[in-house]
Amino acid sequence: MNITLARLLSFAAASSLATDLVVGQSWQQILATSSPSARRGVAMTFDAVRQRTVLFGGYEWGANTYFGDTWQFDGATWQPNAASLRPSSRTSAGLCFDEQRGVSVLFGGTRGGLFAPAVYFDDTWQFDGVSWQQIAVVGPSPSPRLGFVAYDSLRSKLVLFGGVGSQSPYTYGDTWELDGTSWTQRFPGSPPPAHQHYEIAFDRQRGVTVMHPGVLFAAPPPNVTYEWDGVTWTTVTTPTLPPLFADGAMIYDEQRGAVVLVGSSFVGDTETWTYDGADWRLVAGATISGVRTGHGVAYDRLRGATVMFGGEKPSGPWVVSSDETWELATRASYQLFGLGCGVGATAPSLSAVGSGLPQSGTTMTTRVSGLQPSALPLMIVGHSNQVFLGCLLYT
Repeated sequence: MNITLARLLSFAAASSLATDLVVGQSWQQILATSSPSARRGVAMTFDAVRQRTVLFGGYEWGANTYFGDTWQFDGATWQPNAASLRPSSRTSAGLCFDEQRGVSVLFGGTRGGLFAPAVYFDDTWQFDGVSWQQIAVVGPSPSPRLGFVAYDSLRSKLVLFGGVGSQSPYTYGDTWELDGTSWTQRFPGSPPPAHQHYEIAFDRQRGVTVMHPGVLFAAPPPNVTYEWDGVTWTTVTTPTLPPLFADGAMIYDEQRGAVVLVGSSFVGDTETWTYDGADWRLVAGATISGVRTGHGVAYDRLRGATVMFGGEKPSGPWVVSSDETWELATRASYQLFGLGCGVGATAPSLSAVGSGLPQSGTTMTTRVSGLQPSALPLMIVGHSNQVFLGCLLYT
């Protein structure tokens, strides 16, 4: 929904306050002017310092190509990174943004397994928006694996749980944390069961890492949500649960105040679910037609939007990789335009109060300034699914 807030109409002139971002509950495909090639298994995160979504690697099985390229997305264009030193090509690596150190951190991933023996990685890298640097980890580190990570901003730790690798027992149930230079294995009581693929995200509002199982290669695990507070894993019981998605993806949406899980089963449409600590809810209207697996997601904190790229989807009797970019936005930005006109007085104006932004499901407060003391103000408000219009008339 595009939103426009008209500023003021004083006799024969008006000025306006307008938004420039689509808001609402539905996914919108972004026709980026440049883009990574079609692929699945990309690693994605949002660089909060440089305000760009970062993407690394992935795999396109039709050409049996593993990627080792890096891209950054500003909301309109994907730009490639030209650094020659970078992690080797791979798919399904863990990637998250370390806010304390201002770098994106990548761990693990895999290459091979379909047309060649599988190779799993245990290297740790950081990306500062320009160059990659391998971290010289002090002490032990997680075994080579395909695993997924989240950044605990409360404790400044990267969190890793489980995954799959080449060392017996092949599917893992261990918990590790990275402080920037050292990995530390944690030994909590009653951890989640070992599993190949958990979607994972850090809930900034409640200060816990949320984890929910997906389906990759093996039999599905129990459909249960878990939370990690830095000491203990807790099994969460909710009235509603999402399906076990095939290689789905999860992030935390600050505007919604909830974890967002995006995925589909091997049949059906791609669904969007939210979890706020109390229950899982299917987001009405935020369904993309058709199956989509192996996509990457990141939450753009600048624009209040969940960004999704790539994945695989059916095409006739085949499964093909995608190079599509999608966004699910929850708020709008705004800008002033036009000039008010007063007769013998200062032109009236309209402004946003505080840091409030037009956001689906909330109230945006505005302030009227420059009214004549003797004037009789009248506010006229109208709205539609395209434009929201408010005008103040006075004499």
